[in-house]
Amino acid sequence: MDIDEQQRLRTDADFNYYIISAFRPGAQIFAVRAEWEIVTPDPVDEDEAEEIDTSEDESEDFHIAIIQFGGLPHLVISVPRTTHSQIKTLANDLRLNVVPGHPMTSDKEHFPLEAAADSIYTLESFPNTVTKQNLQQLRRRESQEVMKYLQARSEEEDNQDCDPGEEDCVEVILENIE
Repeated sequence: MDIDEQQRLRTDADFNYYIISAFRPGAQIFAVRAEWEIVTPDPVDEDEAEEIDTSEDESEDFHIAIIQFGGLPHLVISVPRTTHSQIKTLANDLRLNVVPGHPMTSDKEHFPLEAAADSIYTLESFPNTVTKQNLQQLRRRESQEVMKYLQARSEEEDNQDCDPGEEDCVEVILENIE
């Protein structure tokens, strides 16, 4: 996504755009998991891995921007339209609702994203899940969850070159399971 002279995001008709306040609990882990699990999923087996076309950079299917809107930073995550059902499942797992349309402010400010109406979605928390009292705790817990998730993914990548028959490899795999 690029921003043009009018500070509006340029969009692609083959992508959907998911907008979430950067401060909303679930925003960090949603962005991380969307990139790792939906846009660049792990192959199921060796045969499938060979069938995957690696000629195009997978990162071209995942874009993220931070836009100031209504006095708050918002994440705009764009992924291919074909992943919409997976995005909805991920959001639901993280206790987020996917709502059609862009976010609104009390003064009816328009979000600076020009795209087809059916390609813009806002992610919101389930009702009654976030209160002023638990907001900081939820953010801290989410930051820890993101770190654990990224660490586990990094360790998985380190083990891909490991031959399961080797003793050192078995020890590493068992450590990751615990």
